[in-house]
Order: sequence, then C-alpha cells, then structure tokens
Amino acid sequence: MKEAVINWNGFLNDLEHQVLSAQISNQVLALIAVQIRHLPIYNFRLGFQGGEAIIAEMLARLGKSMKRALCIERIAPDRFAVVVPQIGVPELLAISARKLLADLAEPFMVGREIVSVTAAIGISQYPDHGATAEALMSEVEWSLHSTIGDATAFHITTKTHSDQQLMLMQMGADLHTAIADESLSLYYQPKLDLKTLAPVASEALMRWTLPDGTRITPDQFIPVAEASGSIHKLTQWAINTALREGVEVNFPDRDYSVAVNVSASSIYDPGLVTIVESALAIWDLPPQLFTLEVTESMLIKNPELCFRHLSRIRDMGVKIAIDDFGTGFSSLSYFKTIPADEIKIDQSFIKAMADNDDDEKIVGSIIDLAHKFGLQVVAEGIQSAPVLHKLQALGCDIGQGYYLAKPMVLEDYQRWLKGVEKAPGGRG
Repeated sequence: MKEAVINWNGFLNDLEHQVLSAQISNQVLALIAVQIRHLPIYNFRLGFQGGEAIIAEMLARLGKSMKRALCIERIAPDRFAVVVPQIGVPELLAISARKLLADLAEPFMVGREIVSVTAAIGISQYPDHGATAEALMSEVEWSLHSTIGDATAFHITTKTHSDQQLMLMQMGADLHTAIADESLSLYYQPKLDLKTLAPVASEALMRWTLPDGTRITPDQFIPVAEASGSIHKLTQWAINTALREGVEVNFPDRDYSVAVNVSASSIYDPGLVTIVESALAIWDLPPQLFTLEVTESMLIKNPELCFRHLSRIRDMGVKIAIDDFGTGFSSLSYFKTIPADEIKIDQSFIKAMADNDDDEKIVGSIIDLAHKFGLQVVAEGIQSAPVLHKLQALGCDIGQGYYLAKPMVLEDYQRWLKGVEKAPGGRG
C-alpha cells in the first residue's frame, strides 16, 4: 500500500508537465480533487493512527478505481488530487465521480471499529476550465467547495461564478470568523409546563451580531453555513455553548433542560454523534437535560440514516424532539419507529387555533396520538391567552411563544427564572 504522505509540490510539478503534454497533443485532461469530510472527527474518535489508516485505505481505493490516472497524490491532510489524461468523453466524468464516491463510501475496519467515510469530489478540466496547473487547481478548489450541502457530493466546475456565489463565499468566511470572535450568541426562549405554567426548559436560538449591531437570524445564516462548509463548526459551537451555559443555569436543585436545533446536513453527518458525546463529557451536564431538535422534513430524505444517528445520540440519554411537526410528510409509521421523546407542533397550526376549528382539531389529534405512543407534545408559537387556554384544554404538555416569554440572552434568562421561581405560576 502506498504511503500516504503529503506531496503538494511534487503533485503540482507533475500537473504542470501533464498540462503541457495535453497542450501538445490537443487532449482533454481532468483534475479530480477528493476530500475526506471531517477527518479531525475520525482522528479524535480513532486516534491519529486510525485517521491515517483511513487515509491509506482511501488512497488504495483511489488507485483501484482510477486505473487510468497518471498520478494520485495526497496534497493536504484530508485531500487527494488525481490527474486523468486523454478524456475522450468529458460527459462521462459525472458517472465516474458517482462510481468513485460509491467505492470510497464502502465500510471497512479500522482496528475493531467499522468505519464509513463521507467523501466529496471536485473536478476541473483542461482546457475548458484553465490553461495552467495553477488555474486548474483554483477551479477544482471552487468545484470542491461547491459540493458542500450538495446531495450528490461532487461538482464539475462551470467557470461561471456569479456575484451571488462570491458574496455567499465571503459571508461564509465572515461566519467562520464569527464562531471564533464571540459575535455569535445564544438566546434562550423558555418552555413552560402548560398545567402549572412553571418553566421546565428552554430552546437555545442562535444569533449573529455584525460589527454595526445588525442581528442576523438563523434562517438567514444557516443556509450560508451549509453552503460555505461552516455548519459543522457552527453546530459544534452551539452544542458546546448551550451545555456550558446550561450548567450555569442549573445550580443545585434546578433541572431546566436546554434544546438545540441541528440542521439537515448535520443530522446526516456521523460526526454529530461525536460532537454530542464529547460536549457532554466536557461540560458534565446530565444528558437528560439536553435535547436535540430536528425538523420533520429532515426525516424524509433518508429516514434509515437519520434514525440510526438519532438512536445513537438518544442512547446517551439525550432527548430527541421533532420540530415543525405537521409541515412535512407526516406518516403514522413514524410514531412506531422514530427515536424521539417529544414532538413540537408547528406554530402555523398553533397561531390559527384561536379562529380556526379545523386547526384546533388537527392539534388535538396530534396530541392524542402522540400521547398514545408515549411522546411529549410541545406547542410553539403561543401568542395569545385564548390559544393558551385551548392548548391546556387539549392536554398539551409544554408550550413556548411570545405570550409566555420572549427569547433572552443568558443573563436575562437567569433573572427571569429567579423572578418566576419566586412567584410560581407567573410568566415573568
């Protein structure tokens, strides 16, 4: 097996020679970049030698799959580059990329653990995408970047980068910096027991504050994080911050849980399991006081994989909540198989309950069915007393919304809790 050393300069020299040869022979040449997603997570889980074993296995698989390749080199800790000459039918590159991804995704053993690796592929071609080695490398980097958040996990560069794409890249870079410079923060929206109106939990909501004071909400920056590759670090930051601040809230004799939303790409990432596991170990918050919220629509794309990751997290003692329930492709079979502890009825149903009997009936049916399967029910978006009273009459367990309490920074949340604890049943 070829030693998986990093050989960036040697590869660039080889690529320059191959580009010159392609120019002379008037041939199409393909440059393929392969990235192993989240290698640091594997290094953490398996140790450095385990991570290097993954790299060696991937290099061996590349050699078997890309038999026409002139050179295959490791050019970065988590990245390989492959040069394939004399491409007769460039349109077949997409088929080759899919096959290569399938070959790389086959599980294998590292020590005693079965490992499945997620890879991404970017492709650029001479002469369409660049006339020099440097130009082809620049294009293949853009192509590889474009795979982030793409279900196909490969991308062939088009050489047409819109201003919007470049703007999103810049915003993604700014977000990457924001994770480190404390311009991100968590706001906490309390969840109340609807029988007693006593606080029992909170949902941690991310906010990004720009230097000029502008606040950006998750629905604005989460898509950017997924497109720019920052979502993994953002998820890691949110979970660790929520657990750390959860410990601050829960001094002796308190047991308020905290919930964090995770994005679609995060829930399918096996690294999420390691993030949760390590965060619980670092901050020592009891796992039963931590909830992961996933939207119902996430389950539709790949229920088997989603359920497998959620089950592993739930086995740690962490609670799982299905958010925005009722807006996706709801299936009764989910109630039998889904690894969840609670469902959150989407606020679109809750807000309309005061004036719409049909919505009230839908909410009542969801509550009854969920209770029969042992699931707790949370109503989000409570904005008036009539809606609150109807939910109480329907037997809903937990509620949140502006009528009960608005999202607050940690210090305000702590003061709000103290005020409510002095006057049980109040809303602060």
